[in-house]
Amino acid sequence: MPKFEKSERLCSKLAIENTFLKGESFYNFPLKIIYLKTNNDLNESQVQAAFVVPKRIFKKAVDRNRIKRQMKEVYRLNKETLYKALEGKNIKLNILIIYNNKNIITYWTLNKKIKVILQQLIDRLNKSQVLSDDNN
Repeated sequence: MPKFEKSERLCSKLAIENTFLKGESFYNFPLKIIYLKTNNDLNESQVQAAFVVPKRIFKKAVDRNRIKRQMKEVYRLNKETLYKALEGKNIKLNILIIYNNKNIITYWTLNKKIKVILQQLIDRLNKSQVLSDDNN
């Protein structure tokens, strides 16, 4: 059974700030993903993720926490595809998944959206990996 362990969580304020500032992003309603490739060997995990629900959209902490909890659960269940795609590659990722919708969507809709956004991330990483391999 997959787990979402402490080593897989993006906790460092500096790492989160760097990901926001230097990372690449794309949007698939209602989620935005910001990712940054790093060579940081301090990471125990190949991928570190954080989940963001803006306070300006959801004023109540109960709503924000519920959405974050659901996003973490869906990510935990679907992260294996990302790990399999990164297997054998010397890439480490910091990922921020941001929820941008004024309404709370169902768990199943969120599940579909996160699967799609993870697949798009894999496709983007494969394209950039192919391009960087051609340059070497």
